[in-house]
Amino acid sequence: IWSYETLGTIGHPRYHGLWKKIDAIEKTANNIIGQIESLNKIASDFSKFAQPIQEPKELVDLTNLLESVSDLYNHEFAVHVDLQMPDQPVQINAVKDELRRVLVNLMKNSIEACDDKQAVVQISLEKHTQTVLKKISDNGTGIDDEDREKVFVPKFSTK
Repeated sequence: IWSYETLGTIGHPRYHGLWKKIDAIEKTANNIIGQIESLNKIASDFSKFAQPIQEPKELVDLTNLLESVSDLYNHEFAVHVDLQMPDQPVQINAVKDELRRVLVNLMKNSIEACDDKQAVVQISLEKHTQTVLKKISDNGTGIDDEDREKVFVPKFSTK
């Protein structure tokens, strides 16, 4: 097994920083694998659409989930994600895959709303005594006043 120290002792300048790159690639690959598993489940659920599935809630590390979704987009040239998280993990009861889908959709919507300019998506998470507040904002064009009430209507879209 290679380690940063072993790579550093090789001495050739091109090996410096290689371990950090390998670590970043491994983190991204694990994130992609998680997303593929989630997409696989979505496809499976979609095929059973006539029989909606009620999955049980579980304890979900919201901090970790937000970081994971952010990592999917933060490597894109035209996207900058600004995460503001508490120092301690924030855990909630939720259906993890459904929550991940919502967060991915919000990220996609934010990026698409920015048209041709660089998307800046700000995500903040605040933990209060009995509640958690998650804010997601972007530098996109926003939603027209006449569409604001329709935002939470299923299948509504301005696209």
